[in-house]
Amino acid sequence: MLIVGGPLVARPTESRTFDADCRRATCGPTASENSQYSFRYSPAIGSRCKHDDSRMNVNPDRRGHAALRRGRMSMSHCCYLVTTVTLHRTPWLADPRVADAVASLHRDSTLFGDAEIRAWVLMPDHWHGIVRLGQTVSLQRFMNRFKSRTARAGNAALGRVGAFWAQAFHDRAIRNERELALATEYVARNPVRAGLCDQPSEYRWLWVHDV
Repeated sequence: MLIVGGPLVARPTESRTFDADCRRATCGPTASENSQYSFRYSPAIGSRCKHDDSRMNVNPDRRGHAALRRGRMSMSHCCYLVTTVTLHRTPWLADPRVADAVASLHRDSTLFGDAEIRAWVLMPDHWHGIVRLGQTVSLQRFMNRFKSRTARAGNAALGRVGAFWAQAFHDRAIRNERELALATEYVARNPVRAGLCDQPSEYRWLWVHDV
């Protein structure tokens, strides 16, 4: 049984919406309907819930990083909407080779421990995921492992070394089924709002768990 819930993390005073971040991503990969990453999307999510981005904020300003860490709590068997951006918001993931390398790791169950990803999307300069924690792996540990492994894969595709992701990440606790549906809809429609495709099913680097 999926359990949703958990504490709200501290919010920085200055914030900008995920939509604003998406609009800044002006270049991206070519959409493909023949993706090797099986996309399973339920339009019923959008029809059930009124979309509300105003409650989903992220602030990549370094001044907010310490506040995010202080307010972060991790509860077993709870879901979180998580966002991490590339270093300096460099659009490395607009390169299909890099996006493929990073996306392929989502199929590696050893990457997540006993946590589970319910949905994820790779955008040119950031990643959104809905993570359901298990009993042993905290959200911080999950993200440390995820960012380390995907950074190595992304850098290998780019032929570079060094930091790939920004140091911090943003998380929002998902407290009930309605918020889970809204978060899933948000992740699925990210590339549409960014102008990278017309429908979520056309986007190559997107996956949503069966609803």
